[in-house]
Amino acid sequence: MATRRRRAVRGVAAGGRMLLLALLTALALVPVAAIVGRTTPTAVGAALDGLGATWLGNSLTVALATTAASLAIGVPAGYVLSRARGRWVSGYALVLFGAMSLPIVGIVVPLFILIARAGLADSLSGVEIVYVGSTVAVAAWMSAAAIDEVPIELEEAAWIDGCSVAMGFWRVALRVAAPALVPVAVFVILLAWNEYMIAVTFLRSDEVLTLGVAVAASRSPALAVVMMVPPVVLAVVLVVVTRTRGLRAAAGPRVRVR
Repeated sequence: MATRRRRAVRGVAAGGRMLLLALLTALALVPVAAIVGRTTPTAVGAALDGLGATWLGNSLTVALATTAASLAIGVPAGYVLSRARGRWVSGYALVLFGAMSLPIVGIVVPLFILIARAGLADSLSGVEIVYVGSTVAVAAWMSAAAIDEVPIELEEAAWIDGCSVAMGFWRVALRVAAPALVPVAVFVILLAWNEYMIAVTFLRSDEVLTLGVAVAASRSPALAVVMMVPPVVLAVVLVVVTRTRGLRAAAGPRVRVR
């Protein structure tokens, strides 16, 4: 009897949590539904004519370039955090944590001065440099968590077969951890895609604006809908990759060193 009551209470609690999550999700989607409901495909096409397509291309360029650079720097850094031990590594991890903790509001003006002196103000390259600096620490920490899941015995076997530490990272750890690094890339892309403060501070010309700045300046529902599409696509990709990763983990790692 007591067991049935516990099960009933657990079922009611689980149902209550699901209902609460459904209500919170519905409330979060109300503004999205309002914007999408007011937008027609014709309006989206008109918004992408002229500068609208340029703004979309600028945002895609900045997001993809930021992600590529952040992963190129952050994944090897995450490997060091995951595998190395010592005071220098601990200090290095502390520096990365401090970089993650810095509020962007407090450093945007000094960054603008540095970028302006380098001649990169009002350019996508200057924004990309700042974005890489602000996302590489996050990429390193998330990559370290992904590489922690790779058994070090696989790399040790590769070292015995003649691989160096660098080649063990490239041929073993990186290949096995690749599905787990997809969320890292998605997170960095979303950070760069949704960032507003740096872009609105650094960019002035209409031709170099990112989509987020353009949406805020024009208040166009059609541009807002265009800006919503890539995150939704990335969310679907993340779900698919996560499920695939689960199936591969169940099957066990298969690595070819040679």
